[in-house]
Amino acid sequence: MTLLVVTSSPLLASSDEPPNASRDAARWEADGLLHHGELSPIDAAFQKRDLRELWYYFDMAASRQYGYGRTQKEALELRAKLSKDDLTALNNSIRSRSGQYIAQIPGHAKMLGDEIDVASDTPASNDGQNDYKRIHNLLALSRLGSPEAIQQIARFLYDERNPNVEINRGGSDYAGPMPNWFHAVYALDDALGKKSPLEGKRPASTILKPEQTRALQDWWRSDASLAFRQPLPGVPLPEWKAIPYKRTRPPKPDTTSEGGSDADEIWIWVACAAGLLLVIEVTVWRARARRRASR
Repeated sequence: MTLLVVTSSPLLASSDEPPNASRDAARWEADGLLHHGELSPIDAAFQKRDLRELWYYFDMAASRQYGYGRTQKEALELRAKLSKDDLTALNNSIRSRSGQYIAQIPGHAKMLGDEIDVASDTPASNDGQNDYKRIHNLLALSRLGSPEAIQQIARFLYDERNPNVEINRGGSDYAGPMPNWFHAVYALDDALGKKSPLEGKRPASTILKPEQTRALQDWWRSDASLAFRQPLPGVPLPEWKAIPYKRTRPPKPDTTSEGGSDADEIWIWVACAAGLLLVIEVTVWRARARRRASR
């Protein structure tokens, strides 16, 4: 259960932010209003053109986090008055309003795309933060599905970078998350919806075949996708190019010092947990595609 909560948390909206007591207090108050159906914090964030807060609200609602309260007392109060349908309607309304505002601000998707780019150029580490950012940001872009979001997702369609941690145990490697292009293919297919060239052709398993991933990549480079590759006001077109990547391996912990073996075991478990979280995120994408295909 804890893993699922972590997976659905709005990591992309706060992972780069330094500690800020004033911001955290304001966000706590805003969340309190949103849990009770008061959407004024979203309007206020848009007036300030505060993309970070708007993305936070959008991601929280897309993950169905609102309506459950911030404290146990508040949770009990809300549970008594909100039905399952009420919770769905509340999160849908927050997601819709924040998403509409986000899409009106040039650079809204580029901000997340640039974060993916930086995370992808970072050598492998043991904390898993870069992997989280790559997956969560692509997931957020696919959920929004704005023209700029589609362009930013496609920015990684030919990107081989995969700065995940590999764990060597007994001569065999555990490879964690997939390269950027793999996640970008699923994100683009999801963001395009019925306009995807794969519409009506997806396997029942929702796991795309290699020829289908190549077909989507080829479609993006073809004239058929020209309507999605037009310049947008206030933001430059991203560069769609193949990016090779040779995965790096993080330094091995010093097992000669006292407690070294414990440190080694800790980072192995952290990396395994990170891999599991990212598998769950991909499963979410595929589940959404399955529901869409069955309509």
